[in-house]
Amino acid sequence: MGSWIPRKPNKNQPRSSVLIREWIQTKIVKHIDEEGVTAAEIAENYTGCRPAYIQLMRSNDALLGFNRLCSMLESIGKLPVIEENEAGNLEIRFVKSSREQARVMEAA
Repeated sequence: MGSWIPRKPNKNQPRSSVLIREWIQTKIVKHIDEEGVTAAEIAENYTGCRPAYIQLMRSNDALLGFNRLCSMLESIGKLPVIEENEAGNLEIRFVKSSREQARVMEAA
């Protein structure tokens, strides 16, 4: 029987990808704890969400994939946006409102 979480060797994952996914995963857990969001509420917009995913994120036993994390973010009403600041460095921020999301998507 196959596992429901894909397993890949860590050595084949770029460090930047791991750092971004860890950061996003932390932000999702923080939002879930602050807002009291349940897996069922997330599953209303992202049907692939399972309570086990949230348990894994809390326990830091697994690092979920980028697409799954982005789907969970969007289902809780946040859109990750990468922008360049005045110093020329890239920053990731989250946009909350649907109006702001539409503005950002049109600019891209």
